[in-house]
Amino acid sequence: MDGIFECLVKRKTPTVAPFAKAFLYALIVIFVFAGLMLHAIFFLGAILFGVAAYFLLPLLYVEWEYIFIDGSFQVDRILAQAKRKTMKEYSFDRVDVVAPVRHPDVSRYLHSPDTKIIDYSSRQNEQGVYGMLYADQTGRYLILFEPDERMRKALKRYSSRKVILEY
Repeated sequence: MDGIFECLVKRKTPTVAPFAKAFLYALIVIFVFAGLMLHAIFFLGAILFGVAAYFLLPLLYVEWEYIFIDGSFQVDRILAQAKRKTMKEYSFDRVDVVAPVRHPDVSRYLHSPDTKIIDYSSRQNEQGVYGMLYADQTGRYLILFEPDERMRKALKRYSSRKVILEY
């Protein structure tokens, strides 16, 4: 099988995101004015809130990129359309099944105590979410992701026994 199959999914932005952003920026402005008017120690608070805004606000704007290349399924996290980090690379040899989360082969692991759930989906609806049951030396994982039609077909072509497209 030739080719690289990529799919980009934007996670739903939490409803508190604009309020959190405005609140942090307001705190920075208040502490800067307090530093100018009252005492210079308030500049330290402005700096701390600025650092918090720099590190915490990008966590509110997350995109997932799935990359499938010849038996290797990689998930990258993109924060605020600027910072990319490879979260994990999964070998398809260790995958038991890939199916919609409503499928019985996947849904029975959603509430299993010995299965760890890793959510790489947009968290918008369950309609296009697929589950990939993965096992390695550290345990059993259920990876939730939202592949597009092209990636689903590529997964099915690579391993038709492990991939269930419709339920």
